[in-house]
Amino acid sequence: MDQEKRQYGPAEGEEIKYLRNPLPVPARRAHSVMEFDLQEEDLAPGDEDDFDFDIDDDDDFDL
Repeated sequence: MDQEKRQYGPAEGEEIKYLRNPLPVPARRAHSVMEFDLQEEDLAPGDEDDFDFDIDDDDDFDL
């Protein structure tokens, strides 16, 4: 096929006509910002906010 005959996209002067989407979509809504009433002194200090628990090598709780 000749390179001249290959054509991608609409020809010059031709307008693209899209089909109307027949699927129902949810209505758009504004995004809200969530704010929490947390103060720095209310947070756990240092290692107290660590949720990793040390387990023994022979602990097979997941079997």
